Amino acid sequence: KGNRPDDFGIVEIDFIIQDEEGKEIMNKKRFEFVMGCGVFPDGFESCLVGISEGDEAKFTVSPQHLTFHLDSRKPSSKEEESQRSEAKLKRISIPLTKTLVFQVKLNYVEAMRGRGLRWDEKNEYSLRLKEEGNEYFSNGNYSIALRKYEKGIEFTFDDPSEDVMKILEEMNDEEERRRKPRVKKEKLLKEREDELKKQRDITKNQIELNICAAKIKRKMFGEALDSTNYVRFIGFHHFRLFDLLFSEMCSAHQREPK
Repeated sequence: KGNRPDDFGIVEIDFIIQDEEGKEIMNKKRFEFVMGCGVFPDGFESCLVGISEGDEAKFTVSPQHLTFHLDSRKPSSKEEESQRSEAKLKRISIPLTKTLVFQVKLNYVEAMRGRGLRWDEKNEYSLRLKEEGNEYFSNGNYSIALRKYEKGIEFTFDDPSEDVMKILEEMNDEEERRRKPRVKKEKLLKEREDELKKQRDITKNQIELNICAAKIKRKMFGEALDSTNYVRFIGFHHFRLFDLLFSEMCSAHQREPK
């Protein structure tokens, strides 16, 4: 199908974990978990996002990537605290001080979407993903930081029209779904929704700038330039930060010309 895992997505895998000598450490079938909440080490999830539903793959992960950086960050909401607690209960018990080999079959992927959420819920997810991305960025893990930021942007989009939403809901009803149905909440007052959309715009602009910074750190200079142009286009006024990022990108490009 081509579906790939991303944060808050439900994933089911078969996996075998071995050490470098081939000694089996763990073997599980149809193991279901939520991505990005701390069930598996960061390095393993970074590999998993590179394959699609139905794929089989083999990853070798060194000890410096067998980390759980989110453990050092306090949950920002009761929902996040609950997700973290549930993830820790499901967390696999493996040695984190030796290189491990993961053999994986990706059986099922169900993404978490922002469509249909109220703006207070969307803002909570986008802000959480921005903060999680900042945690990884500060630890030098720019790949995961970028993944968090790009997922965070998804929760800043407006919903499509009511007619399109109905079609999408009908399509969802025809597919296998494992996520619990969302509890429908009362619509927000227009004044409150307008206020939340202003907060959304601030978070979105911050995430766009963070995406640009993460791409620069990963030497994705062409894509970083596209991001900075987009930041200007949407009216982000921190031009000094833009100029600093642009200067860093240019100097880095001069150091490592293609």
